Amino acid sequence: MAQHRTPRTPAGRKALAGRVAVAVAVLAALAVWQWNPALAWFNDRGAAHRTAEFTIAQAATPSARQDAQLAAAQRYNAWLAAGGAGTLGHELHELGAADETTPEYRRYQELLSVDGTPLMADVAVGSIGTRVPVVHGTSPAALETSAGHLYGTSLPVGGPSSHAVIAAHSGWNRATLFNRLSQVEIGDVFTIAVMGRQLAYEVVAITPVRATESTDLIGIEEGKDLVTLTTCFPTYVNTHRLLVRGERTADPAPDPGRALAHTAGAHPGFPWWAAITGGGSAGVMALALWPTRRTTTPNYHGRHL
Repeated sequence: MAQHRTPRTPAGRKALAGRVAVAVAVLAALAVWQWNPALAWFNDRGAAHRTAEFTIAQAATPSARQDAQLAAAQRYNAWLAAGGAGTLGHELHELGAADETTPEYRRYQELLSVDGTPLMADVAVGSIGTRVPVVHGTSPAALETSAGHLYGTSLPVGGPSSHAVIAAHSGWNRATLFNRLSQVEIGDVFTIAVMGRQLAYEVVAITPVRATESTDLIGIEEGKDLVTLTTCFPTYVNTHRLLVRGERTADPAPDPGRALAHTAGAHPGFPWWAAITGGGSAGVMALALWPTRRTTTPNYHGRHL
């Protein structure tokens, strides 16, 4: 006797279509959930790549040219300390407000520039596993996937009577940047890599201020070598700016392999969003398409033996 099962019934096909529809909805929700982590990972990867290229380009720059760039930056900082820029760079609400078409701004862009790129340095905060490239200016375009140097403040090359301000987003869905800056503690050390030098700064003050308030906390202080890292605060609320002030401390000992290690540390890490999305998608589709047990009565058709 041959046994033939009846084809899937309309009710069975309807149940399968329902499971597939639910699976598609779950996959769409999973994609939306992982969109921001994926976007941030790719942008962090791009920033790491740009910083690595910049580090290599700086290392390949002849030392005489590096020294000339640093000397020009120091002269610029001395001009700022003498009041050459007036009140420019004294207000946090000036972020993104600089007129980039002026001769003064174009001159600024030429300082600490390697082969005409906008990158001038990078900042690494070891205690929170953060490293980001630093570009000239704080326009919206500059802060898209990088940190920006606040025009009108000292260039980040160190020296007495200097105060550089470096700003970056937090809670930004397009890159990680300063997301964890609020976790920094007094006594932590961050470093600035610029023109082949590593400058170390110890965190001495952490202060939130209203975004619209005037503040003298980012001004130059006679004889002090300061760098302030700033970001929006609290995350997603953004009514304040968090100011993390560092004062120059002993620089790291020279190490020929330091630049390469510093570059490797910039990688954004394993893309867990891809594993979650891939594994979740496979599981959802398997459950949706897994054949269910049917209780239909077998239809036997007799035949002559």
